[in-house]
Amino acid sequence: MAQDIREAFWGRYVHTWAVHCPPARHGGGENPHLHVMFSPRRDDLDRDCGPKQWFSRAANAGLDPLSGGVRKDEWWRTKAALQGVRHETAVLINAALERAGIDAAVSPDRLIGQGHGRTGAHYHQFGKDEEIARAQARQATLRREGVQPLEHSINVLAWQAQKEREGIRDISREAVLDHVRDRFWRHDQSPARQHEREASLLRAIDREYARPQAVHREPQREPARTRAPQRGLDDQAHDGARVRLPNDGYGWERAS
Repeated sequence: MAQDIREAFWGRYVHTWAVHCPPARHGGGENPHLHVMFSPRRDDLDRDCGPKQWFSRAANAGLDPLSGGVRKDEWWRTKAALQGVRHETAVLINAALERAGIDAAVSPDRLIGQGHGRTGAHYHQFGKDEEIARAQARQATLRREGVQPLEHSINVLAWQAQKEREGIRDISREAVLDHVRDRFWRHDQSPARQHEREASLLRAIDREYARPQAVHREPQREPARTRAPQRGLDDQAHDGARVRLPNDGYGWERAS
């Protein structure tokens, strides 16, 4: 999971990371989590420089960009970037849980957005309104008791709806990583990102060809006795022209 998350969002950035697994504060067990610290400087140019120049001030507009440091990616200053990381990380996690056969899922929404606040109306967007609303009504009590089976069930329903909505059919690591990365960086039209999207498309085609295909059988030929007789050459008159060779030269007449 750490590798997939890092590759999806920060694979083209200088970054450092650590996975911690301390004891959970409540309910026992462990609390595994990932820390990532990255620099927003990203460059598609072919640079051959050390860290000092890489992290120095970028060249002013109109000057050779290689004369200064790498420019920062302003995308990371936007709220959309934060929301995108939350949404797409949930996709990576939920696909991994499903691959492992674990009947649970996570939600990228805030607790109040999931209905754990004043109202459960947010659950209605996933369909099955009454069933989900009843489950939400019991969530507060279950949370206080440290029991979360209904929350997982609700998130699984939301994950299944999301897969259908986004057309996610293949939940293999490679396919989900391609899906997440292409969605998150769809605004970036740089040559490097264009190349990534093209590579993702080629991998998707390869996966489709690798899928087990249905066996195509040739249709059986009709038995000879049921087939219509085939006409061949004979000396009987048929449609067309009949040629006669009189003694005085070539001639022809229409066949009856």
